[in-house]
Amino acid sequence: MKTVNLLTKAIFLMLISILSFSCNKKDDNLPEPQIGYFVKKITVREPNDEYMKIEFRYDRNNRITEQTIDANTIQYAYNDGGQVSHYRLNDEENYRFEYVNKTITKILKYDPKTDELVEEIPVTFSNGTYSIRDKVICKVGDQGQLLELPTEGIVFSYGEELGVHPHLTLSPARYFFPGDELFVYDLTLSNKELLGWEQEGSTISMENQRNEEGLITTITVTTLYNKEFQWDIEYEKRELVR
Repeated sequence: MKTVNLLTKAIFLMLISILSFSCNKKDDNLPEPQIGYFVKKITVREPNDEYMKIEFRYDRNNRITEQTIDANTIQYAYNDGGQVSHYRLNDEENYRFEYVNKTITKILKYDPKTDELVEEIPVTFSNGTYSIRDKVICKVGDQGQLLELPTEGIVFSYGEELGVHPHLTLSPARYFFPGDELFVYDLTLSNKELLGWEQEGSTISMENQRNEEGLITTITVTTLYNKEFQWDIEYEKRELVR
């Protein structure tokens, strides 16, 4: 009987050892987390002078939650579908967005002090074009990439290589915000490399320089009247969401 008990204990300990080894082996086989580069700061310079500084903060899902643009702070909130649902500027301007599926259908403007609804603005969408009260606001691609700003006469041009925000989920709602030129400066209008744009018959060209890892770190922009700007871009490593 004693021999049987010892044998039973030995088998039990062997099973525990096998299970432990299997679990450890399984853990060892887990894929390494994928890492991506996200823009931390963009400094826009004129010759011999700093023109604008833009800094980014992200949530665990790598969505922009806050941008500091010089002395201004923009905050974003998201709905359950991952679309921008709420926008605040310096904790004052308050815009909210309603969607059907992934398409914006309405903008709600609130009083930032009383949180009272001030205005409901219907939005229409057809063939990639967003309009408000029959006025075309923007044209976007299938993934939310900004193609045109008809009211400004701007048509954007992209290359096939990755841009400075390759992992960022694009948010067309951002193209409706006041001061809408800011998304051109922060380059969040596309995941692809921005090559420039045409505006009222004039061409603005961009020359991108990459580091050894293929990241765009410097952009030289030649605008109207041959005026030049330079973007200096800094990145941070973040774990990609599966």
